[in-house]
Amino acid sequence: MKTEKKGIGFAADLSDDWEKAADRFKEDGIAENVSKIRVSLVLGNEGGIFPVYEQIVKSDPNIIFKENDSAVPWNHVEDMAGIFAFAVEKKLDDIYNSVAPQPASQQDIYKAISNELGLNDKLPISKFKGQHLVSRKIENEGFVFKYPDIEKAVKNLITKSKI
Repeated sequence: MKTEKKGIGFAADLSDDWEKAADRFKEDGIAENVSKIRVSLVLGNEGGIFPVYEQIVKSDPNIIFKENDSAVPWNHVEDMAGIFAFAVEKKLDDIYNSVAPQPASQQDIYKAISNELGLNDKLPISKFKGQHLVSRKIENEGFVFKYPDIEKAVKNLITKSKI
C-alpha cells in the first residue's frame, strides 16, 4: 500500500490516529478490508457548506473580485456518498480522498455561484495549479464522478435549491 506524504499539524495527526484505529478492525479479525475515506468540504444543500457559500455571495456579490486563491478541497454530496458506497461494493482496502477531481480555489467557488445566480457578468473559473488533494486513487479503482468540476456541482445545487 503506497501512502501519500503525511501532513503536519493537529488535523494530520488526528487523521493518522483515526486511520490506525480503523486498521484494528483487520488486526482483530473483524473485517478483511478497511476503506478509510478522507472527507473534504461537502457541497450540499442540506447539511453541507454550500448554503454558507451561497449566502456569502448573495450578501456581497463583489466578493468574487477579492483575492482568495487558496485551494479548497471540495466534493459534491452525491459524489461523496457514492465514494463510500463504491468502497463498500468493491471491498476497497486503502486510504482514499473524497475530493472532486477538478480542484478549485475559494475564488472559483464564489465565481461559479455568482455565474449561476447571474449576479455579475460570467467570470472564467481559473484552472487552479497549486497544491491540492487529488482523487486519482479512487478514480483508478473505477469510481466516476457525477460532478467533477465546480461549475457542474454549483449548477446542480442551485437548481435543486429552487425546486
